[in-house]
Amino acid sequence: PVPESLRRVVEHRETLVFNSVAEQISQGLAALPGTDQARSMVVVPMVASDRVVGMLNVEDHQRDQAFGPGQVRLVQTVAASMGAALENARLFDETQRLLKETEARNAELAVINAVQEALAGKLSLEEIYVAVSRELGSVFRDCMVGIRRIDPTSGLMTIPDYGDLVDVRSQAPRPPFGFAAEVLRTRSTLVINHQLEAVAVRLGSTSLITSGRLPKSQVLVPMMLGGQVFGIVDLFHMEREEAFSAADVRLLETIAASAVVALENAR
Repeated sequence: PVPESLRRVVEHRETLVFNSVAEQISQGLAALPGTDQARSMVVVPMVASDRVVGMLNVEDHQRDQAFGPGQVRLVQTVAASMGAALENARLFDETQRLLKETEARNAELAVINAVQEALAGKLSLEEIYVAVSRELGSVFRDCMVGIRRIDPTSGLMTIPDYGDLVDVRSQAPRPPFGFAAEVLRTRSTLVINHQLEAVAVRLGSTSLITSGRLPKSQVLVPMMLGGQVFGIVDLFHMEREEAFSAADVRLLETIAASAVVALENAR
């Protein structure tokens, strides 16, 4: 437990001066086992942003009465300078954090604007799917991008071409399965940033399992309007786990929402 005397430093911002061993012990400040007891001690609060963030403790192990008014003022000045430096460091870190958030948000808005411009004037479903895939590929350059199309009448899913990851040449439209079925069931984004193989087995994503080339991360975002899923935006990262941050997912969900409005207009 913290001695009551030190609580006063934090709660009342008191400077404490102990000029003998007896004074320290009387205040519950005996040396810890295996350490030497100071002969004199001064304890000063470190204040930053109008709150105590620490204590500056200076000890003299050679003599009693080591800290007179001049020495105490010096320690108080040093503690005040340290408190100001800590506050400046905190403000700098906070400013950097806000700056990064602003830059990230501006980048997101630029991507969203680019997607909306790419969708403007697109009259066919095929053009919209191609435009969205192209824009996503330009942003997530290390990822494989595809859009799984869901026929609103039959409910059948068309799997996009993922290169040699999944062989789609002989695959006709089929009922959704695996990850896609989970997205349709939950009507929500599915993010898999680690242990993808285990999730694939659990959800029955057989095409990934049999391909022999499992991604490290994957995110699937439903393109949904009025409770109906028209498609699923699907991104893979083949080399890295934890590839998709919360900001990435938010951006993908915004793009998917923009795309589904364009799809509805085209229909």
